[in-house]
Amino acid sequence: MIVEKRYFIVTESPVQGLSAMETASIVARGVRTVEKEIKTENLVQLPLIDGGTGTLEQLVTLTLGSFLEVEATNAEGEDAIIPLGFVSEGGRMAAIEMKAVSCLSTPSDTNSAECTGTTYGVGELIRDAVDEGAFSVILGWDEPLARDAGLGIAAAIGVKFYDAKEAELDLKKVTPDLLSRITRVDATARPFEMLTARLFVAKARSILELEKNFEPKQSSAFVEQLERIAEILKRDCDITIPNPSSHAIGSGVSFGLTAFFTSEFRNGGTLLLEAVNFAEMLSHPKADHLLVVTSSLEEILSERSETLQVVLSSTESSGMPGQVIVRETPAAATLKAFKKKYGLISDVYALSDAPLFAAPLAATASDTDRRRDALLRFEKLLPKVLAAQPHAEVRRPS
Repeated sequence: MIVEKRYFIVTESPVQGLSAMETASIVARGVRTVEKEIKTENLVQLPLIDGGTGTLEQLVTLTLGSFLEVEATNAEGEDAIIPLGFVSEGGRMAAIEMKAVSCLSTPSDTNSAECTGTTYGVGELIRDAVDEGAFSVILGWDEPLARDAGLGIAAAIGVKFYDAKEAELDLKKVTPDLLSRITRVDATARPFEMLTARLFVAKARSILELEKNFEPKQSSAFVEQLERIAEILKRDCDITIPNPSSHAIGSGVSFGLTAFFTSEFRNGGTLLLEAVNFAEMLSHPKADHLLVVTSSLEEILSERSETLQVVLSSTESSGMPGQVIVRETPAAATLKAFKKKYGLISDVYALSDAPLFAAPLAATASDTDRRRDALLRFEKLLPKVLAAQPHAEVRRPS
């Protein structure tokens, strides 16, 4: 009896200029080149996403969801056409990449309380998602975003902000002194649907790094304004925000999301594993060969690659043997530590060892050159990897 191989392809971005999703497609094409009779359903692809750029496209694609293009306000206060995603066929969960609508071209001065852009468009997208029947929304959070503390999001769903003269502030426009002008807040006009909708905020790796190294004194002026507005929210709306200074990270968007929505902030990678139903992908169809592509073993062993650690621990528990491709040859001690932790990984390959008649890339090489170089190396390396692929029935633990 012929036993069909079934591959579980898990990828992160191995080099700059090559996304996790494109890498998964490259590996899948390489498998088809070597095993020409393999069926599409026997190639399970899982590009790892974390809330950063590309998350919306990958999430909708992986769950067989759908896109809707809507008009929303960008960071500069101008109208733009932005994609809104719906996860799976039911459409009960929407997905929004906040950077797609409220991205700043350059980061703000972290010690300034000046508003540099508006997040109003994010609120418009949330409102559109709920109007389309979504009960919950995944927000991909990566920086730099418009730095209005997420108050633009709140304004788009009915929260009103007033200055000392009782004039309503227009948060759809970019107002540099916005935060300092707020003296009163009225949240009574929020629709009931917005009060019941749940937001799941997927914190990209960049946000997790910012949180790890954040100190409020780095953003002293911004912190002072957030603490002042938190007092106004308590007085006017009976909304309590514990430790408002902790929301001064990056754009401070978590401040507004915490104050006016039912929001849950999570590690983006592990949250999105749940959203794409990772456990179901792992078992139906039951894959028995694991192919992992990432930048380095150090990334996997460190806290920076928590998502990949979850995937490898799950495949290890299920008895799935596999191989890993990294960018550069790992140090002997790193390789030993990795194989001790993940015993079913039979081989680790490096793109840098792929046989090419070309000089190594210079340190100043562009992303385009790095991408082209990686594509050539994958083409040379994958046949060798697949030829050495262990069979699951031989390597499964008792």
